[in-house]
Amino acid sequence: MSNMLTDTMNTAKNGMESTREGTIHTVAHVLSMIVKGASATAGIIATLRQLDRDDGLAWFGLARRRSPLVSVAIFGAGAAVGAGIALLFAPASGADLRSTLMGRSKLETVARKIETKVEGTAEAAVSAMKCAGDDAPHNGKPARA
Repeated sequence: MSNMLTDTMNTAKNGMESTREGTIHTVAHVLSMIVKGASATAGIIATLRQLDRDDGLAWFGLARRRSPLVSVAIFGAGAAVGAGIALLFAPASGADLRSTLMGRSKLETVARKIETKVEGTAEAAVSAMKCAGDDAPHNGKPARA
């Protein structure tokens, strides 16, 4: 019976020793993780201390200082976009707007309308002259209007 008691005691001692070694390993691992976390936190803090306001603004596409040329360019682009929108919403007829956008001026448009009317009137006059010429006596003299 004493042999069985000795074996049980040895098994218990081995179990306790194994548990102690596992606990030591776990504590060492936890401490290592804490040190790594503290090191990473210190690195982040050091990086954040090196950042200034311009770096933070740059993340959002902003800047504290801008050259005057860039400001003028942005203003000009805004004015051009605004002018384009104003043209599209202007109270003009569709034909006028299309002719304006296609590069035709109002003067050209009016000239084309007049040209069309003159051509129509000229064709009508020629037709009337032909009809009048067919009805006139043929005595060799031109017909009077």
